[in-house]
Amino acid sequence: MSSSPNHIPPQTSNSTSIHTMSTDYLIIGAGPAGASLACFLARQNLQGLLMSSTPGPAKTPRAHMTNPPALECLRDLDPSLYEECLRLGNGDEVIRHYRWCETMAGEEYARNYAWGNGERKGEYDCISPCKYLDLPQSLLEPVLLKWASGNGWRVRFDTRLLTFVEEEEGDENGRKILASVVDEVIGVEYKIRTKYLFGADGGRSSVAKILDLPFTTLSGGGFAYNVLLSADMTHLMTHRQGNLHVSLRLEKDYPFVGVMRQVKPWTEWVFVFLPKGPHAPNPKRSFEEWKVIAEDLIGDDSVDVEILDVSGWVINESSADVISKGNV
Repeated sequence: MSSSPNHIPPQTSNSTSIHTMSTDYLIIGAGPAGASLACFLARQNLQGLLMSSTPGPAKTPRAHMTNPPALECLRDLDPSLYEECLRLGNGDEVIRHYRWCETMAGEEYARNYAWGNGERKGEYDCISPCKYLDLPQSLLEPVLLKWASGNGWRVRFDTRLLTFVEEEEGDENGRKILASVVDEVIGVEYKIRTKYLFGADGGRSSVAKILDLPFTTLSGGGFAYNVLLSADMTHLMTHRQGNLHVSLRLEKDYPFVGVMRQVKPWTEWVFVFLPKGPHAPNPKRSFEEWKVIAEDLIGDDSVDVEILDVSGWVINESSADVISKGNV
């Protein structure tokens, strides 16, 4: 089974000035889920259109741990793509431990093996040729998008889904789905007719909302912050290497727990600030205020800290009870 790599160009209906284009497969969301789906469909010679409301790939690390089965899929997809992921990501010693400490430079309370290391390492090595890899979303997305676009998929950013409907009449291949989208750059609305529509647009999925799919959602766990920063801690990490470093900061009465995660060993980090309970205060702070807190959690005055980005997010647990409806 295959689909034509050439999309039918936009056409103007006699009854409306809104242009309509056609494609076999339409994916909403160009993050790791949507981009990888486009890659796997392309591997089967199925092409379509991948679109996202964002202006481009993720600019901050976000999701990062990639498990062995996922890497096996990428290796089978294209060995060169897999090798590029290994080049960009970090494994082995870099992610070997979880640590609990007072500060990065201070007293260590405990550490534990993680991600396939420790006493069961042999079992992990036997069941998969791949190992856990810390590969930030900001690095993975461009690799997947490049491979998908190089194998017949078209990618559109700054394009937002408005709504979609299943058409009442179809052809010998069944009824099509007609989606309405808007180009956020020039403000032009147009329609896309597709055989299949995939929602890969995250936990607050527009596709799921339009379909009115039921979700099971647990009560929120509060508001957290990711603080991306530059701080060269190479001199501290010789005997402190690990994927996550939890600063308990028992000497301070912070309303949060700081979890330090390396992005580029050992010079770029994401400091995740998790509230100590769903109702613990975690107010918005300036870059300078976050810098002071980050310096305190590092515990070494010789380390220069530069805040690069701050983003807030809500801690929740939500899952779809139904994942498809018709050809969506």
